[in-house]
Amino acid sequence: MSDNATIRRPERNPVQTVRDSIGRTLTVQAVSPAEELDLVEAAGASADSRAWMIRATLYACVRAIDGVPLQFPATKAKIKAAAGLVGSEGLSALTELYAPPSGDEGEGDDGSAAVATAKN
Repeated sequence: MSDNATIRRPERNPVQTVRDSIGRTLTVQAVSPAEELDLVEAAGASADSRAWMIRATLYACVRAIDGVPLQFPATKAKIKAAAGLVGSEGLSALTELYAPPSGDEGEGDDGSAAVATAKN
């Protein structure tokens, strides 16, 4: 397998939209494995905090708000800026979108089940 051009990854990362409680449309796409590594690097020491990374991953899933594109956060400051733009209303909508269906066993109430889905 010396020719990487013949290796294809199946499309499993659809773009979705979700409306938050204040009426904004969030365009979201799960973080790819490469983006996940970029996010960990951008988070720096905060990457050791599970709660911080769960939220950072959810904020990084937002690709646009009301059709206005958002750049993937490449620094810790940009992760915080994304959090400010998405806000608590957007975070609630993301958590509902990525949470397991009712009745499924999650990994606790810290949002980790939602982030597992958000990471592909």
